[in-house]
Amino acid sequence: MILEYCAGGAIDSIMAELDKPLTEPQIAYVTHGVVKALEFLHSQAVIHRDLKAGNILLSADGIVKLADFGVSAIMKNHQKRDSFIGTPYWMARK
Repeated sequence: MILEYCAGGAIDSIMAELDKPLTEPQIAYVTHGVVKALEFLHSQAVIHRDLKAGNILLSADGIVKLADFGVSAIMKNHQKRDSFIGTPYWMARK
């Protein structure tokens, strides 16, 4: 397995190192990258299932990347998932 090195680091680490919150344009940039990545994954019938700031990385040139597909799944025929997978603090309440 070959993994890309993302020198920019994870968004959670970046936020912890900053003295102030991300600006709205920065948040919009990261969100846009995440949405584009999710659009592609969903077009391939893949769901990530552990989306959080620690799994959103920035490459050296600022490209947003998703990481940690350890609990991702491939959907077949729009099936419903019955399992609750992910990081508890970041999971939606249900």
